[in-house]
Amino acid sequence: MFLAPVFAHEGRLATAVQWIFVAGFAVTMVFLVAISVAHGLDRMDRFEIAAISIDWLVLAINGVLLSLLFRRQLKASRGP
Repeated sequence: MFLAPVFAHEGRLATAVQWIFVAGFAVTMVFLVAISVAHGLDRMDRFEIAAISIDWLVLAINGVLLSLLFRRQLKASRGP
């Protein structure tokens, strides 16, 4: 969630990275509420497994997108 503002106003690819970070946070919070409502204090490791799964998915997707973004920035900074 706190990495999303770093990529503001840098193009479409950066906007996609930003939205994926925000969506990962939002989905994690939805799972927290849903698991808490369904299981109360007896949620054991259910939320932890869901949160780690969501985090890994976000990091895998954004890892690819960030590598493309940084490659573009590196090429642009080198010039012709």
